[in-house]
Amino acid sequence: ATDGSAEEECDPSLAGVVSSVAVSPDGNLFGFVLVDPLTGDPDKFINVFDLRRPPPDDLIEIEVEAPAIDAATLGNVRFADAMDISADNGFVVYDALTEVTFTGTDGASGVDVWALYAADLATGNLFTLVPPVEGLDIGYPALAQRSDNHVVFDVVDQATGHGLVFAGDLDTGALSVIRQNFGTPESPAFGVPGYNGDDSLVIFSIPDPFLFPE
Repeated sequence: ATDGSAEEECDPSLAGVVSSVAVSPDGNLFGFVLVDPLTGDPDKFINVFDLRRPPPDDLIEIEVEAPAIDAATLGNVRFADAMDISADNGFVVYDALTEVTFTGTDGASGVDVWALYAADLATGNLFTLVPPVEGLDIGYPALAQRSDNHVVFDVVDQATGHGLVFAGDLDTGALSVIRQNFGTPESPAFGVPGYNGDDSLVIFSIPDPFLFPE
């Protein structure tokens, strides 16, 4: 409870089972990405529980893979990580580690980068929000609390570790830079942004300026 009246303790038997979590603005949907016990990485499924439905209809399981429209250009989507649920409880937006083959002067090469996707919880259809870009990790998406057409996310340069916090309009495709953060390849500057309750502010972290001076 956020008023400090109670605190639930975690079940010790579940330690190391969950990789990431999300909750819808109305508190009815909870999303989980579990840890693959064989690899230690997140698994390839987003599990969404709808508290308004009785079991077993309360579970929606989405396998993360390349959206059908991108299947010819994307390689293997390895797993999902950070995610958020839309205010209308219709979609999950998430970042996913994606193996992509880029063709350059030295020929084709496969690399792993992070990109943004969305899953329709009613149909299971997958969509690309921000496609993979060579050399960039695009992640930590967060939707506005009261509107499903605004999103914030990170874009980090793999070579330098420097990052940008972006705000985007999903209706128009317009993008704006909120903040530039400075990091290193060993400590990339992810801001992990999110909206406050009434969407009047975007909250994010910045690296310690004594460690990463501008």
